[in-house]
Amino acid sequence: MNWRERFEEPVRGLVDGGIDLVIIETMSDLEEALAACEGVRRAAPDMPLMCSLTFDTRGRTLMGNSAKQVAEALYAFGVDALGTNCGQGPE
Repeated sequence: MNWRERFEEPVRGLVDGGIDLVIIETMSDLEEALAACEGVRRAAPDMPLMCSLTFDTRGRTLMGNSAKQVAEALYAFGVDALGTNCGQGPE
């Protein structure tokens, strides 16, 4: 099972349970965040999707992705909202 499938499986159960929004949060790596987003889209293509990453004092994720890289990649992917949490915030 790959990472996309690992994210897809629980989302299918949540969709069956009636959720109306998916929030992926506290991600520390852009590639992992994209895999999670892909899993969500595979399970629920039309579900509103928000993705939130955490950034350090240098404005980078724990794996070194810049806020600009993250924003460009996730908006290009088609997330509905992008955020930051559990870190230094949007400054």
